[in-house]
Amino acid sequence: VVANALVSTLFHLAYRRFITIREEEKSNVTFYLNRKEFETRRDELKVYEEKLLIYLFEDLTPVQDKISLKYIKSKRTRLQTFFPKWKKWVVEEAKKKEWYNEESKKGRNTGLIVSFILFFVFGVSVALFGPWMLIPLVITFAFLIGSFFIYHRTEKGEIAYRQWKNLRKHLKKKKFSNTEERLDESSINEYLIYGTALALGTGFNKRLFNHVEQTGTQSYIYWILLHQSSMNSF
Repeated sequence: VVANALVSTLFHLAYRRFITIREEEKSNVTFYLNRKEFETRRDELKVYEEKLLIYLFEDLTPVQDKISLKYIKSKRTRLQTFFPKWKKWVVEEAKKKEWYNEESKKGRNTGLIVSFILFFVFGVSVALFGPWMLIPLVITFAFLIGSFFIYHRTEKGEIAYRQWKNLRKHLKKKKFSNTEERLDESSINEYLIYGTALALGTGFNKRLFNHVEQTGTQSYIYWILLHQSSMNSF
C-alpha cells in the first residue's frame, strides 16, 4: 500500500459523490466533504474510506469539511504519522478478499524466528569453534531467505494479481483514439482512478485528458471542478 492508493481512494470517493475536488486557481486544489452524502450513506463506506474522510475533514483541517492540497502538504509530518494506521485498515479490508494464505504467513513467521535464532547461535559458534561452523551458518542463511517466500497468494489472489498486472500493462500502452473510440462515463472515471492507483503517471493522465477534451466528455468527470478550461491544468 503506497501513497498512490490514498490519492486514488480520494478520487473514488469523489466519483461516488462523497467529496468534490475543486481547482480554486492554478495549482491550488481544494477538497470539499459533501457532509449530507457522508452522513446519509456512511454505511456504504469501507473502514479505511471512513477513517480517511474523518481524518482529513475533521481532524487535520482547520476548517471543517474543507481542506486544500496546499494545507495538506504543509502538514506532511502529521499525514506521514496517519498513513501507517490507514495502511493497516486497507490491509484488513484486503484480508477479507482472501488473496493471501494466512496459514502460510504463520509458517513464514515461524521460519524467520527459528532462522534468526539459529543464525545467532551458529554465528557465535564460528567464534568459539572455528571456521567449520560456517557451513551450518550458510545453510541457516539460505533457510532465512527461503522463509520470506513461504507467505504466498491463494488461487483467488493469484488471479487478482495477474489481472491487475495485465491492466497496468494495457493502460500503460493504451492510445486513446479521438475518432474511432469514444469512452463512456464509467470507463473514463475508472481509467483515471485505476491509473492513479497503478502509478501510471502524468503521461497516461495527459493522454486520457486529451481524449476527454477532444471528445467533449469533460462533464463525465463531474467531481473535478476546474479553474482552467483544460483538463491538463489539473
